[in-house]
Amino acid sequence: MKILVFSDSHGKYTNIRKAADMHPDAQYILHLGDGAGDLALACTASQKTYTVNGNLEDMFYSCKNNPSSQCIEIEGKRIFMCHGHRQNVNFGLLNLQLNALENDADVALFGHTHVKFHEYKPLESKGL
Repeated sequence: MKILVFSDSHGKYTNIRKAADMHPDAQYILHLGDGAGDLALACTASQKTYTVNGNLEDMFYSCKNNPSSQCIEIEGKRIFMCHGHRQNVNFGLLNLQLNALENDADVALFGHTHVKFHEYKPLESKGL
């Protein structure tokens, strides 16, 4: 199984299309906000997509169909998705961790910072 994850595309849907073309075997594409509508312009019908609103959608686009966060399940793993502005990720990850725990998530994904970030932090019994 392959999942592509994007955030903060800000209308540059061609970048999403290029990545999707490079990974035609990706079954899922997730967008973490600030350009969530770009997926409709970049993806094929064979890929399942999930999106959440970012702060720009909240302020300018009013994408009423997109939640500000959601927890999805893919092959038995729960993935908490958010843009991160409501969790104040610029100032730390505690709120993100708490939201992930509240949703019994195995993975938490966020955008907003425009900085690549990856951290593996196992949670003891999904507790802090």
